[in-house]
Amino acid sequence: MSSVIKYCFIGALFILTGSISASKVTLDADGGADYTDLNSLLADLSTYDPDTVLFIGSDQDSYTWTQYTSASIGTIVFRSAEIDPDLFPIINSNFNTYGFFNPNEVHFQNLIVEISKGIWVGRSSTLSFSNCIFRDGSATDYLFKMDGDQGSITFTNCLFEGNASNNI
Repeated sequence: MSSVIKYCFIGALFILTGSISASKVTLDADGGADYTDLNSLLADLSTYDPDTVLFIGSDQDSYTWTQYTSASIGTIVFRSAEIDPDLFPIINSNFNTYGFFNPNEVHFQNLIVEISKGIWVGRSSTLSFSNCIFRDGSATDYLFKMDGDQGSITFTNCLFEGNASNNI
């Protein structure tokens, strides 16, 4: 009998630990998600600290990133549920995003990114992009700029097309 209680306790502990350590919010411009607007989600980061932002929906939506946030969020993943690049959500970044990425660890997966102003990667920041498309960016100086040598940017299986700047 005591071994049954022991295994139930261990199972409950695993379930409790999993629900505490992982949090996800959903985003869909058409509704049916926790958020319909990327800027509203970013404004809430100072009070709510998800580890995953999942773009959902059955069509391609565009989101403009204009919200500055100085929240220290630790590690966060922005990713699309889509695997078809023709349906990846489009994120247009049209402001200096330095404050958001310093000193956080931010991962982007399965997204289209259009950069109007360069993304400045702060010290101690870690950015990674996988299966992303960087297209039609109008930033002319740089797409990404490192502040010092302590941060890092990695690109895995990404495509760059039609950008005004050739400097990464």
